Amino acid sequence: MKDKIMANPRAIKRLRTWLVPLVVGASALMAFRRPADDNPIRVIAEKLSAYYAATVPEKTYLHLDRPAYGTGETIWFSAYVVDALRHRPDTLSKVLHVDLLSPERRVVVRRTLRLVGGRAAGDIELNDSLLAGTYLLRAYTSWMLNAGPNYVYERRLQVWPASPDQTAAVGADAGPATKAAVKSSVLPAGKVDVQFFPEGGALVAGLPATVGIKAQAASGRGAVVSGQVLDEKGQPVVAVFATPHAGMGRLSFTPAAGQRYHARVKLPDGTSADYPLPAVQPTGYALHVADAGDSYTVEARYRGTPGAPVPGPVMLLTEVRGFLIGLVPRPITDDGAPVTWKVAKARYPNGILHFTLFDAQSTPQAERLAFVLRGQPALRVVLTPDRAAYAPTTPCT
Repeated sequence: MKDKIMANPRAIKRLRTWLVPLVVGASALMAFRRPADDNPIRVIAEKLSAYYAATVPEKTYLHLDRPAYGTGETIWFSAYVVDALRHRPDTLSKVLHVDLLSPERRVVVRRTLRLVGGRAAGDIELNDSLLAGTYLLRAYTSWMLNAGPNYVYERRLQVWPASPDQTAAVGADAGPATKAAVKSSVLPAGKVDVQFFPEGGALVAGLPATVGIKAQAASGRGAVVSGQVLDEKGQPVVAVFATPHAGMGRLSFTPAAGQRYHARVKLPDGTSADYPLPAVQPTGYALHVADAGDSYTVEARYRGTPGAPVPGPVMLLTEVRGFLIGLVPRPITDDGAPVTWKVAKARYPNGILHFTLFDAQSTPQAERLAFVLRGQPALRVVLTPDRAAYAPTTPCT
């Protein structure tokens, strides 16, 4: 498939266009006053350029007419396929596959749509004999499968029974295990899934840490929970945290060496459950990114083994959809003192910004994502009524 695409003049032209930001970014890496062949960030830039040239990545998105459906209804959707770098309508792939998977992850409906200028529209009829539950909607082109399942568009979709007794009627011929699975997929679960994500990737002993929290119900929707972080002795080390927005929140604390932390979480149904936090690493790097309005302030810290040599300078690589800029390396100490960079948003296009921290051996040690949005959103909607006041309408007889 790659040979076919590389033989296509339009595909080759698009590849050359994609490589422009990589070349521009690489030219900004000359702050490393070393020969080009010994420039670690330039080597990384060349590898990234080769990756994009070989994979020609695509992205897919489905715009649905509603967030949830009942059995017997129809899912109407618009599909968008764009190139992953420029976010412009893709003209490479001509066919889009859309699958609906059951709660047991079996394909129950499959649609094959023709793409015109990266756009398609379709529908999926939900047979009224379907079991209610949490389904998975999946969309992909054949080319996207070359990069693996992680690059396929997926979305959880709640399908409710059309009538209160439908689940029992549908499951009349099923075994006890199947009936129990269906019931658990329709009714809210008592224990939600709560995960903790240390900023930068790991908790390091003695280094301040910001931890993101994601609480998710069985339906796939965010859950509002609250709780505290406790040490091995059950003593609280963090004030009460919560997930008020779409099941998301955060907490901050400094982990101690040799400790195992867990969170005691109060769930929506009033019960409580314990969830482990990631293990504390005795040594390593920490990365913190703060939004400062028109820029980001980036802090890196390091905690090393006592008596071991202090590592060389750390390097910060930033990238948005292939637009890559390497920042000046900073010397770092092993006592946890921060080194900082100021990253201006004006240097990047809008999109997801990757911050990657490399050590002196060009090994990535920590990563953080942020979203760059410069200026006002592109779409602004203003509604103006045709009159200042309205009177009730008289019903027709």
